[in-house]
Amino acid sequence: MLALALLAPLLAAPAAVSAQTRFTEPAVTWLGEAPPSFGTRGVPSASNWPPARFEHAMAASSNGDIFVHGGGTKASILALDTGHLNDLWRFSPATGQWTWLSGNADSPAPKMGVPTATSWPHTRRQHVMWADDNGVVFVFGGVYLDLAIARANNELWSFDTKTGLWTWLSGGLTTPDAYANYGTRGVGTASTRPGGRAGAAVCRGKGSDLVYLFGGDGLGDGFLKDGKFNDVWTYNLRNNIWTWVGGEKASNPSINKGTPNVESAATRPPGTSDAQCWVDDATGLVHVFTIDAGLFSSDPAHFTFNPATGNWAFIVNDSKTTLPTAPNTVGIEDPRSLPPAIRRAVGWKSGSSMFMYGGDTGDQGSAGASLWQYRLSTNAWTLLIDNGSKFAGKHGTTSKPNSGDKLPSMTNAGQAAVIAASGNVYVFGGRVPEAASSSRNNNIYAGFWRIEMAGVAPSPSPSPTTSPTQSPTRSPTL
Repeated sequence: MLALALLAPLLAAPAAVSAQTRFTEPAVTWLGEAPPSFGTRGVPSASNWPPARFEHAMAASSNGDIFVHGGGTKASILALDTGHLNDLWRFSPATGQWTWLSGNADSPAPKMGVPTATSWPHTRRQHVMWADDNGVVFVFGGVYLDLAIARANNELWSFDTKTGLWTWLSGGLTTPDAYANYGTRGVGTASTRPGGRAGAAVCRGKGSDLVYLFGGDGLGDGFLKDGKFNDVWTYNLRNNIWTWVGGEKASNPSINKGTPNVESAATRPPGTSDAQCWVDDATGLVHVFTIDAGLFSSDPAHFTFNPATGNWAFIVNDSKTTLPTAPNTVGIEDPRSLPPAIRRAVGWKSGSSMFMYGGDTGDQGSAGASLWQYRLSTNAWTLLIDNGSKFAGKHGTTSKPNSGDKLPSMTNAGQAAVIAASGNVYVFGGRVPEAASSSRNNNIYAGFWRIEMAGVAPSPSPSPTTSPTQSPTRSPTL
């Protein structure tokens, strides 16, 4: 009997294979590209078009309008003295027309706290924008040019879309005004403020009065304390108060991943710039996607910040689920999938998912036009669109979705994007690969795109059947 049993093949149990969740690629629409045409200030026109730019900022007002401000127009260091903008534009999705609102030249020095129609922010790039729910958009930080030297500033301005007036709220262009004033952690005053920052990340929860600002490259709280930061600030829309709520005062802190998925006082992201952040409305956690830059390579780094405790957690997906497809398969949610170490991407939140598009992998690293989704409920990433790293965009028929359109890839990124009240995402400008932009000035792009997020929905597919694996037979002992 023993010999007969040994003659029988031994069948191994099949590996557990989970059902795959598939996502539909969102519809992408090219809205156009044109030479700059300012038209008449304050008057919308079908012939108006903003100049090409990169490292600018965008925001969306509660009525659905899109705003574009500032940015760079020259890629060469030698051209820095003429390479920054301070113009403000509004795009109306309802009419499809652009309106030049202000800027395009320096203005008289403003008075802090006094709304004005004759003054506006200085030229800048690598700044951030956000909007409240009452028709006001805000501009913070970035770098401006002082005798052809790029300097970080911490100016905060507001623009009332109803009155057309700018107000300088706080901060300054030069030191000591541009230094940080941390005060006591968790306690905001009229004088607390972040230092001058370029490439900070900004995010806001739905309907919240608090705007979160993370990291950036710039100034600390005194002379020779500049560098990259991992500090977290809140800006209160109701009282115009900045509060330091987390992270370090010191520049260039190193990464500490701690125990994955467990927050602690010691865990922290590195000092960084050009990261992305989102707020989970259900939990209040702030998600940050950045990079862990090593000497020869960089790794992606996903952290959450808990405002209630001031602690960080390093986020990984430790699921043991097995899928029949390889990680990073387009359209397939997979716990093993993970974006590369990306900087200068643009991000937004739609529903309970976070999205990230474009970016690059270093100061002169490879670019891409990939669109990634992170679903909060599953702690898993999905590669939704993969256009590669050397494709400058495929323009279909203007204003017709999916007519051959493909999002452009970016060199050194620098594009900006914002999600409108409609749920559609608008992407403007950036830098494109040189081979695809011979007709453009310094590879700077003025293309305008729409991504329709409503079509991104999960559709679980059945688990594939797995045949049992046959183990090798053993020869009987005679």
